[in-house]
Amino acid sequence: MNNSIIYRSFIELIGTAILSVAIITGKNSSLSIVESSIFIGLTLCFLIHLFGRISGAHFNPLVTLMFVQFHNGNHWYKKKSLLVNTILYILFQLIGASIAFSFYQIREIDNALTSVNLFNEGLLTFIFLSLIKIWSEEGKICPESKPLSGIVVGLGLIPILIFGGLNASGLLNPAIAIGIFISGASGLKSILFIEIIILMMLYLTSKIKYQ
Repeated sequence: MNNSIIYRSFIELIGTAILSVAIITGKNSSLSIVESSIFIGLTLCFLIHLFGRISGAHFNPLVTLMFVQFHNGNHWYKKKSLLVNTILYILFQLIGASIAFSFYQIREIDNALTSVNLFNEGLLTFIFLSLIKIWSEEGKICPESKPLSGIVVGLGLIPILIFGGLNASGLLNPAIAIGIFISGASGLKSILFIEIIILMMLYLTSKIKYQ
């Protein structure tokens, strides 16, 4: 039975909130960058296995936009129902992150966004989204690989976060960035700008497929 869009969107809210809490916990704890990255990566593994069959386990507006274009072509936004569903997914993801960051804040919030290296952020975001996209394509070719999606994406996130932690980057998610902004940080526009650019790059690299 197909779940309603509201139910699936609510699952995205819960998953994004849990992922946000994991990120905040990792940042506020005494864990090293490596330990914190492993903790966040394993949390994502768990969330994908728990919610993947219900909502797709995006927990990231960039992932949602990438998948909707990947599965429905370049003119997906002309389909009203699909556009509404996409907006709901993203809205609930933003609400989930905002709720988490409203109740739990990163200790060093003042420079949480302004200190981000935008070049590294763009590079890591592109790598992370490419990993998800490639594995999604692999799942179509080899259905037996689908149960491994959570493991591949979660473990793939760990080295990305480690590199990001060592090089002042690694947000990878506009919902997380907006949550941090709501907590009192400045510098949101630059983060969103670079993430939109990366999404457009992925769009252009896949455009040939739908021509």
